[in-house]
Amino acid sequence: MKRMAMLLCLPLLVNLSGCALVVAGGAVGATVVAMDGRDVGTQVDDNSLRLRVESHLNDDQTLREQRIQIVAYNGNVLIFGQAETDRIRDQAVRVTRDVNGVNRVYDQLRVGPKASLSERSRDTFLTSRVKAALITDSEFDHSNIKVYSEKGEVFLVGVTTADAAADAIEQVRHMNGVERVIDVLERR
Repeated sequence: MKRMAMLLCLPLLVNLSGCALVVAGGAVGATVVAMDGRDVGTQVDDNSLRLRVESHLNDDQTLREQRIQIVAYNGNVLIFGQAETDRIRDQAVRVTRDVNGVNRVYDQLRVGPKASLSERSRDTFLTSRVKAALITDSEFDHSNIKVYSEKGEVFLVGVTTADAAADAIEQVRHMNGVERVIDVLERR
């Protein structure tokens, strides 16, 4: 009898745990939106722009085989990662520029082999360390700065004051594991 009751309750428990995940996911999503300095409409527009650029890049088989990362922020697009040749890199940048709604392209696509799994793991850890350092800075508010890493290069994206941007760049460039800091920050 106990077994039968447990078997009947199992689907209920699975559904309830799914609800908890939805609630938790919604809370995280709301926090991400609230921590972003852009209004919600701009965030939606930028996400749509990123998806359009990725779609255009994926329309081409050669570009689809490269490691191309896209970040859209206030209508500007940061393109980074690796392409096999200069011709392929130029083609990816041209396709990105031609997408409707792109204001400016920050071309940081490198020619070379794709980042390996171990390099991507190091970059994930590096990104976490950089974010933690910027968040705990007591002198400046760096909450509007997004951080991305690729093969030891750290990309800082967002809108901030000139002083906060200079502070963030200076902090990050001295961190262990950072090969280069790429400034894609807008100053207000």
